[in-house]
Amino acid sequence: DVLAGSTGGGEEEEKGMDDVLSVLENLLDLDGMNLLGTDLITVLLSTPQIPSSLLRRLSQPSTPATTTQQHQLRLHSSEILSTILQHPHITTNATHKTTPLLTPDDMELLLQSIAPYRKKNPPTVEDAETLDNTLSALAAVADDTRHHNPLFLNGQGVELMLRFLRERTHGGKGALRVLAFALCDERSCDAFVDAGGLK
Repeated sequence: DVLAGSTGGGEEEEKGMDDVLSVLENLLDLDGMNLLGTDLITVLLSTPQIPSSLLRRLSQPSTPATTTQQHQLRLHSSEILSTILQHPHITTNATHKTTPLLTPDDMELLLQSIAPYRKKNPPTVEDAETLDNTLSALAAVADDTRHHNPLFLNGQGVELMLRFLRERTHGGKGALRVLAFALCDERSCDAFVDAGGLK
């Protein structure tokens, strides 16, 4: 319920959100050490509002009015999302690939969250780390030709990654990694060529 809350809550709600994310992070660490008696990723993905809630938090723009706590929440959300999407059970287990992890709206939020930095560098260290984590999360799903790659292409993800590279901003390295995974079939390669990627 806390994760599904609004992104415009007050200090108390933000503290509750951070506490929940800390618990989730600790559980993921324990899962990585095989110390849990259950498949945590399956449990998490059976609650679709978790990825969506993390993405809503990420998509909130960083402005001069953004508080330190809000910066930290965005960073924490990006770390959790990146960890989930790069989990070995997601990347290697075919069971988890039978249904998409992200909805079209989720992919749109993912791309929107990094778009402000296509022409400029992140203004803070937290924003830079958040961008790096979000690009890693995007790379983790970009080669899923059955579900996520089409969403990436439809959201003009190839064009956005090329913009990062052309502007030589902080996100360029991560954008190159996303393209390395995304250019996995004829359609995505055609989109790359049509967007002037070979120029």
